[in-house]
Amino acid sequence: MYGGGFGPSSQFDPTEFGRQKGGSAEQGLRQLADCIERGLAAVACEQDQIGGSAEQVREVAETLDPRTGPCDQRRKRFASLQESFEQSQDLVCHHMAKVMDSFLPGLFVGGDDLNLPRDNLDLER
Repeated sequence: MYGGGFGPSSQFDPTEFGRQKGGSAEQGLRQLADCIERGLAAVACEQDQIGGSAEQVREVAETLDPRTGPCDQRRKRFASLQESFEQSQDLVCHHMAKVMDSFLPGLFVGGDDLNLPRDNLDLER
């Protein structure tokens, strides 16, 4: 009787036919895992910084979501975040403040009128 499925046949021992556990594939995977661990350790500091920046981007994104509060409140929070980014010593924060400033003229147009499109994607839908 044959296996009858896509998985390995239960009739054959996996160590038959030279497929011994701990072979070259396992050694290669172990080396790959070690390499990945060394790489992650080498960039741990940068990952922490990226995580902080991602949190800041999330905070800015919340100010743009009408479900998080009235337009005036969100606009004030946006301005507060932009000011704190400008005062930061972090170069990424300075860049975010400049980008926020360039987008500001069109962000809160329309106030709390939910019948208007939120963004270009909403406009295209």
